[in-house]
This record gives sequence, structure tokens and C-alpha cells, in this order.
Amino acid sequence: PGSQYGAPPPGSQYSAPPPGSQYGAPPPGSQYGAPPPGSQYGAPPPYGGAPGYTPYQYPGTGAGGPPGTGQPPRVGVPVQQTRGPWTLNVTVIEARDLVAADMGGSSDPYCIVQHGRTEHRTLHKAKTLCPTWHQSFQFTIDKLPSDNSMTVRVLDRDTFGRDDGIGSCVLDMTSMQVGVPQKQWIKLMGVDRGEIHLETELLDTPNGPVAYGEGVVAADRGLATDTSCLTDEMKQRCIVIVRVLKVRNLRWNRIGQKIRPQVKVKLGEKTIGTTDVASTKDHEPRFYETFIFFTSPHMEHMGPEAVVDLVLINYNEVAMTDVGVVHLPISSGSPQPKWTPLQGGAGDGELLAHLFLIPEARAATMAEIPFADFPLHSGCNVRLYQDAHTGNILPGRRSFNAYMDMYQSIINAREFIYITGWSVWTELPLIRDTSGNHSQSVLLGHILRDKAEAGVTVNVLVWDEISSVPDKYGDPFVVEGVMGTYDEETRLFFEKTKVNVKAMFRGGPLHIEEVIMSHHQKTIMCDEDVNGQRSVIAYVGGLDVTRGRFDTPDHPLFSTLNTLHRNDYYQQTCPVKENTGPRQPWHDIHCKVFGRVAWDVVRNFEQRWVSELDKTNINVANVSDTIVGLAGGLFSRGKKAAGRTESKPKISADSLYNKSHLGAAAPEGGNWNVQLLRSIDRYSIVQDLEDDTSAVWRSIYNAYIFRICAADRFIFIENQYFQGSSYFWKVNANPKAHNLIPLAITNKIVNKIHARQDFAAYVIVPMFPEGDPASIGMQAMLLWQYNTVSMMYDRIGKALQEVGSHRLPTDYLVFMCLGNRENANLPPGAENAHLTTKNRRHMVYVHSKMAIIDDEYIICGSANINDRSMRGNRDTEIAVIAHQHGGPLPERNGDVQNFRLCLWQEHFGESPPEFMHPESPACVARVQQIARANWEAYTAPQVVDMKSHALMYPYHVNGVGIVEPSVPHFPDYPKAPIQGRITVLPNIVTT
Repeated sequence: PGSQYGAPPPGSQYSAPPPGSQYGAPPPGSQYGAPPPGSQYGAPPPYGGAPGYTPYQYPGTGAGGPPGTGQPPRVGVPVQQTRGPWTLNVTVIEARDLVAADMGGSSDPYCIVQHGRTEHRTLHKAKTLCPTWHQSFQFTIDKLPSDNSMTVRVLDRDTFGRDDGIGSCVLDMTSMQVGVPQKQWIKLMGVDRGEIHLETELLDTPNGPVAYGEGVVAADRGLATDTSCLTDEMKQRCIVIVRVLKVRNLRWNRIGQKIRPQVKVKLGEKTIGTTDVASTKDHEPRFYETFIFFTSPHMEHMGPEAVVDLVLINYNEVAMTDVGVVHLPISSGSPQPKWTPLQGGAGDGELLAHLFLIPEARAATMAEIPFADFPLHSGCNVRLYQDAHTGNILPGRRSFNAYMDMYQSIINAREFIYITGWSVWTELPLIRDTSGNHSQSVLLGHILRDKAEAGVTVNVLVWDEISSVPDKYGDPFVVEGVMGTYDEETRLFFEKTKVNVKAMFRGGPLHIEEVIMSHHQKTIMCDEDVNGQRSVIAYVGGLDVTRGRFDTPDHPLFSTLNTLHRNDYYQQTCPVKENTGPRQPWHDIHCKVFGRVAWDVVRNFEQRWVSELDKTNINVANVSDTIVGLAGGLFSRGKKAAGRTESKPKISADSLYNKSHLGAAAPEGGNWNVQLLRSIDRYSIVQDLEDDTSAVWRSIYNAYIFRICAADRFIFIENQYFQGSSYFWKVNANPKAHNLIPLAITNKIVNKIHARQDFAAYVIVPMFPEGDPASIGMQAMLLWQYNTVSMMYDRIGKALQEVGSHRLPTDYLVFMCLGNRENANLPPGAENAHLTTKNRRHMVYVHSKMAIIDDEYIICGSANINDRSMRGNRDTEIAVIAHQHGGPLPERNGDVQNFRLCLWQEHFGESPPEFMHPESPACVARVQQIARANWEAYTAPQVVDMKSHALMYPYHVNGVGIVEPSVPHFPDYPKAPIQGRITVLPNIVTT
């Protein structure tokens, strides 16, 4: 009674299920046994597992079962109740607190994983007691061994003599369940300390093991799906991952010329990415770079029948020469990398590459971004911030204050404080009151100085902006610089303190990076008490600790000039002073992370800090992986080094992270999956120079593409810039903006239109880039944005025509900006300062770098949606992607949804029921109604106080998707056309 299966058929071997049965899988030993093949009872319910977990899908079968059986895989069944053979995947993730085997107090650890006569070895990690590997190995097991175990040994590599053992552990296979991954920290035996972090998964493969191929890392597991198992329909909507690994036997036919190898990734004539210019040996260049895009039946050159061209070129600033090309049909996706001969160029050789296809439906179940520089961590926690100070913006919804939390973290740190910043202003008051009188005790630089004096290790990395220079004689006079980043002021402030500060150029192979590229990461790391345990926490996002960033969701223009914003006036868009205003309102997104992911943020800092060691005097391979307090051996590059002295004493390299009392605790149970992402290259970090080390990491970009392709209901983006996909624009002007994020959003909408499903994308950007919107730089960026948005609406309009829909393109894509108006009393003559003052209005500058997908995923970091941030070899960036399953639809009620609703309360001034369903036409209509009314209020002759800030962007989109400016120029800027214009600036500067 009550069974979902109904009554057993007449004559069935099953009697009626006992009353109260849960009707899932029969319990072990049950008289019912397993349902026979073809039984109406079907398979037991799938394993639920941890958030983001999906059962393994066997290559070669669309049903997910063992090859040739046509059945689902056995999942969650104890191994002793199954028959072999099995495939055992073992991932060696990391170790901690290892024994120091070397005289210097460190080790060079590696692992040997052994079962019977089969053994696999990890890469060795130099000079560390807390190594990370994330390498996977595979074993074929025909029958359970008599001891039911396998061993993992940790050894210290010695250049001379025998490698020393520094611990081992035994895995009991009898405790495993088929298809259920298990992660565990295991204490090492034979030594007095040390633990190793392993993940194991036993797969039921009665027809033989699944081969992944040599050198496949942990991120490959679960992706190794042969395209022969995919239906034609599945191939139409796949995420494509191309890994360009290395070249061998390279011969260059131009006598006397040295080759500088680089690989272009192309779809037809459309370039979608390029690798770094290799710096290894000419005949065996290595890249190990990952590119993610997608198949689509609605985009040219992107159907499943398309071919990916990997073009090896000789990089030259004047003229590029094709060395050879490798053609990879998308339909040829394979679990193993393949060597393919180069053809049709001025050289020959072979290129090793790897192409995966992941159906969008499967990608939607995967929480981890494949082939990123850091792994996904479960059991974490995330605190999300809108603006620097929020207050209680939405009744019943919890919100936090970023600067106040940063202040508390810094003053309570006992061991260390690390900061990376595009700009760090020492006079920034983190705590404010309405009087505007801020004591030194709340000023950032003074707090850091006092903490360093108290014995806390304080290391600060800021971007060295080349136009800000000290006097050549070392006098404290400084030239502020074009960008006003306070890099020289910050360095001088800490010069005679115990704070270790380093201003870093952005280096690169073109030797112009230090002029036009930046270090753009914004992070704070320190130790903090979490659940009674001293642990590492980190702040990551778009919010700089510098002038002008403090703001609230009200975004005042005039009323706080003498209170909250006294001595913190900031204005970069019009020439008005503090006595008249308006100030430039600032909207930003930031987050605080707890758990193992915070250690990854520290690792990023360490890699950057070590990259500035004087390589002429110090062997980087001998520098500890954990370098807390290491200040010696630093040097300054470029023109600014003249007249500068680095006289700080060298601080002990005794590592904070070798101390066992520091953990990675997360409050409130830690129900988030979080992964650290970066845009960075080998010129900005030092990393282990192993064979498979990537020269360029672009995991932020890959995360955007992956999650957009897997989206189901809606996408909400706030970003300082929005441009890209220029090879797909309607116009001939092509600044070579490779990133496909706008095209991916468009493709998702087009697919939903053809499927006749509701979907919406909301994009909020600044009204114009920071600066005078009539200037050539701003006009170029506005043109790239206009061309990007025009391409999107054009393709959406065509899709609606193809299906005969009467809906509008703006029903699926809503493009907005923010603004405010304040009916303030001005001092006499102030109205003549600028039209913004006269009209008492100003755009709210959107500095956010955030995406929310389906109220389950949020990307928060420092990366803009342009090639400067996304390519990986331009600005250095950092972000996290955080996943929290918010519960069943429609009432998700998770933290991601809570944060979005608080943001929408700020932008739209209300929280109606429609906002619970962002994909719905009703929600889209309500958003547009508010944004249009706000635009009318913003541009009206009469000044009124605005209660919310979202404005429809001044584009007019007609019914077929043609975009035109809705007004000829931006309000208060009569010389600044909306659509921008072609300028003489190099595209690398404005894209």
C-alpha cells in the first residue's frame, strides 16, 4: 500500500512488499533480491551524495550503465556484493604537516600509489611540508585481494642517495561502495606527524576498465566520454574543452630564424583563443592550456560537424607565419590525448591535444570547473557583500558590511595579514560615523603598522603603476600618476615600519605590459577564530581598499560630503570639487570565504610574492612553498628602480602554514562548494615547473563559459565592462576581442527560444566607463560594447522570427545601468560647476564583477567581461565560484537567492513575488517597468529624489533586434555619443 511501483504482476516471484517498506533498493540480504532486467520496478533511486555530485557515466553508453549491459550502473552497493572486474580511481589531493626530511627544515615530497605490482607516482613538490598534487591514477582490479588493501607511500626526493620515506597509509577496499566517491584525510603511519588527503572511487566495469590515458589529471575524471555514446541531439548542445598540451619533433624551415611558437584556436576563420608564446626549447614547446567553448546548431562554425583548427604559428610582432595546423573534428572527442602531425605550413612536427565533449545536461550537474588552477572544495562557507556598507536593506534577509568585517578581521589577526591590491590607500577609514571625524585607529595603514609592531607578519602587494614615480633622489615627493593608485604613497608610508610592502610591475613577453597592463587582484587574508579554531580566512572580489569605494545602497551624491565621505571625496567623470559635488557613487560586490578555499587564496599570494625574488641571487626552486614573512631578496624592475633602496632586514621564512594549530574551519556547518579561479600567467607567479605546468591560467573565463552553457533559468550579471565575441559581430570592425561570454549568453537564449522555454538574462553595467565619456578611450570602449550588444539582440531577434514568436528580444535580454538623483540644496554658484551638479544627478558607477546563475552559483571576483581580464596573459585577476544548492524550485531560499534579492531591492526598490522567478515574462516585465520609470525620473527637467537606481540603458531595440541609441548623447555630456566611435588608440588598450 502506498508503493510508487504499484502491485506486483500476477505470478511474480515477489510477494507484496511488507507494510512500511521504503520501496527503494531492497536491503542487503532481502528475500526480494534485485529486480530482474526489464522489471517494472526499475533501478533503485540514484545516490544523492554531496552537493554537486553526479554518478559516473560510463563511456560508450548513453544509459550510464556498464558497456553492453543497457543497465544503469550499480551505485551505492558495497563492493563485496558485486563481482569484478572493477576500476579504482585514486586521486592524491594534498598533504599537510609532513615530516621535514631535509636539513633546511623542509622536504621535496612525492607519493607512490601501489596495488599489487602496479604502482603510480605523483610529481614531486619542491621545498614544502604542505604539498598539493591533484593527480589521479587508475587501477584495474580483477578480484578483491586477500588483504583488501592498497598502499600510498610518501617519500622525500633526494638529488643524491636514496629517497627517504616520510610516512605511508593503507586503504581498506572492503569499506568502499560502488560509484560513491570518498574523500578522507588519513594519518600517515611510521612517522610522528603528517596527513594525506585522498579521494577514491570504485567503478563497476564488468566489460573492462575505462582508460583515461597517460598524464590525465584529476579534473579529467567524469569528462572522459567518447563521442560515440552521444546522440546527435546531445552533440548539438555540448561544452567543448580543448587542451593544447605540447609539440614534439618540431622543425622550422626558415634557416637562421629562431621560432617563437604560439597556438591559435580557430573555428573556421574565427579565432576563439591563443596560447602563450612558449619559452621552452624550440623543438618541444609546452603549453598545457585549456580553452572552453560550445556547440550550437544556431551559430556559424559551431555545429557538431565543425572542425577546431589548432594553428601553430611563429609569433612575431610584425608578421605571423604558420608553422602548421592540426584539424580536430568536434565529433572526434576522445578520452585520451592524441598526437597529430602538423600540416600545411612552414614546418612540421606533431602536436598533442585533447578534446572533450560534455553535454549541457551533464554539465549542469557538475559543480567543479574542469582544468582550473585550484580544485573545488566542499564544506566551505561564503559571506557576500553588496557595496562597502549595506545595513539591513531587505527585512527578513540577512546582509553584511564589507569594510566593517575587514576591520574586525585585521584587528583580530594574531599571526599574519596578507593584502593584494590594484590600489591600497593607507588613509582609508574602514569604520565611519556621521560626524566624518575618523581617528587614526580606524585608518587602514595605521592599523597595519600597529599590527606589524605587535609581531603580526604583514605583507602587502600593490600594483606598481608606471606613471607614478618618486623623486630620483629619494625625497618623499611623489607624482600621483595617471591612475591615482597611491602605490608610491603606500610604499613610502610603510618604508620605515615592520610592514613588508612590494609594488609590482605587470611583466610579460611583449615588454609593454608594464605600461598597459596591471595587477588587478583585490584580496585580504589573515588568521581568524572560527568555531573556536584558529583558521585562515580570505576576502576576494571587486572592492579595493582605497579612496572613493565606501558607499551604501542609497548612493548619496551631496548629502554625505561633510559626513561619511569627508576626506574621502572621489570624482573621476566630471571636473567638480568636493565643495560642490556630486561625488561619484560606487557599487561593488565582494565576498569572504572560509574553509580550504581560503588556503588557495594564500597560495596565490605566495606564488606572486616569490615571483619578485631576485632571481640572480636566489634559486627559486629552493624557496619554501610557504613564505610567510619572507621579505629579503626582493627587487624593483624597470625605470622606477632608480633611486629606490630596499633595506628591510630579511625575516625568518619559518612557515605559518607548517603550524598544525591553524585550520580551515567554516562557520555554520559549511554548506558551500567553492573553487578559486584566476587570470594569470608565468610572468606574475612562480609555480612548480613540472612537465604539465600551464603557462597561462584563464579559469575565470572558462568558469563563465561553463556555467552560462549549463544555465537553465536565468543569468544575472553585474560588471564594469561588457564586450567580446568580436569575430561574431555584424560589423567589419574587429578589435580581436576573443572572449565568447556575450555569444554564450546569446546562444543560451536562442536555444531556449527554439525550445519554447522561458529564460532571461539581466546585465547591469555603468552608464559609461570611468572618465570623460567623450574622450577617445571611453568612446572606443563604448563602441565595442555597442557592437557586442547589437550582435546579441540581432541573433535573438532572428531566432524569434524563425520560430514565429511574437515576443520581443528585450523579453529575454535586459540591458541596464544605474543612476541616482538627489534634490539637494547647493552653495551659491555651485550649479555652474557642471551639468551633473546643476541637474543634481550622476550615474552610479558599477564596479562589480559578478554573475549569478539560477540562484545556485555565484562568480565573484576582480575580472571584468573584456579580454584584458579574461585572456589570462593581460591583467592578473582572481575570483571564486561558489555553489550552494538552495533547495527545490520555486522557493529556493538559499544564500545566493537571498543575495540576489537584496541586490534587486537596492536596484529596483521593491521585492515583489515576480522576483522569485527571474526567468518568467512577468519578472522581466516588472524589471523593465521600474527601469523605464527610473530613466524618465533621471532625465526629467524636475529634480526628484530617486528611491531606486536601475535605469534602462539608453539603447532602443526594435522588434527584430536592431539596436540604436535612444538618445543622441549621455545626459549632461553633450559631446559623448552613446554608441561610441573608432579611435586611434591600440585595441589592446581598450579591449
